[in-house]
Amino acid sequence: MELLLISDVHIPPHREDLMQGVAPTREFEKLLPRLKRESPDLLIVTGDLAADEPEPAGYEYLKECLDSLGFPWLVIKGNHDRGSLFDEVFEKHFMSGFRCRWDSGIPLLFFDTSSEALPHNELNALEEFLSNSSQPSYLFTHYPPVTVGHPLFDDIHYLPWKEELFDVLSRSPQPVHVFFGHIHFSFQSTFEQAHFYSIPSATLPILPDQSDFVLDPNGPYYRKVLVTPTHCETSVHSIKD
Repeated sequence: MELLLISDVHIPPHREDLMQGVAPTREFEKLLPRLKRESPDLLIVTGDLAADEPEPAGYEYLKECLDSLGFPWLVIKGNHDRGSLFDEVFEKHFMSGFRCRWDSGIPLLFFDTSSEALPHNELNALEEFLSNSSQPSYLFTHYPPVTVGHPLFDDIHYLPWKEELFDVLSRSPQPVHVFFGHIHFSFQSTFEQAHFYSIPSATLPILPDQSDFVLDPNGPYYRKVLVTPTHCETSVHSIKD
């Protein structure tokens, strides 16, 4: 099974609107032909579809683009995707709360981290699923449940219940591969049976070795994941590769 992952597209309400001196819409349009050529079994967008605040025009434009690719896609909320507008626009493509979807015998797990309040029920459901699993699982979320080595995302813009989520993942008796956005750069680490991978921003990637938000000129990026019931292979790609 082949998955493509993108994150933090930050589509503004007007196509020429700039963020950090860049037009996210133009950057996203550069990425679309590459995604279409890859033709995966499933595309997953791990949050922050909106620019600063959710707007109908940005969401509607993004949905039209994703529909035009010609293969299945799903989205989860990021910290910029607040309110019911997201649910209304993306409808059946939206994975809320904690969800499990089986594809080709592989458990794909979706965990919504857009709320600052600890979701006790969803966290318990995730722990129960992982405890009873007899094979590797694949979890998709927005916030990193692990320290990433960048002060912006470890000390300022972080998930308030990061430690609780990390504890559940690190106790998994089977491998769990965790994919997240939010940090805008490529990152990978392992603790016990939990393997963590970030998806660099599709439109506003940053350089990880800078203490501030310094744009990486080598994007747009996406992550490819090839999975079987027993094996995972993943890599980050740029349209400039």
